[in-house]
Amino acid sequence: HKIGVVRTRHLAILILVINSILIYFHQYPFSITIALNVSLLLTALIVLSAKEGGHHLYYSLAVDATMILQSVLVMFAT
Repeated sequence: HKIGVVRTRHLAILILVINSILIYFHQYPFSITIALNVSLLLTALIVLSAKEGGHHLYYSLAVDATMILQSVLVMFAT
């Protein structure tokens, strides 16, 4: 609440971009890199589609679901 919705959204996207760059520099196998970046992209889309007046539980559960999706994608990529 202190920095506002727009700044929080920008901060979240910045952190996701930094995470994607770190994945690239870590040199994971290609299939794992793709799986991780797909989950980051879906998370970014959820963050960008979040409405200021939207129900916070919906977005919290959607972002939590992307963490589960990331685990599943990495398991299938290995």
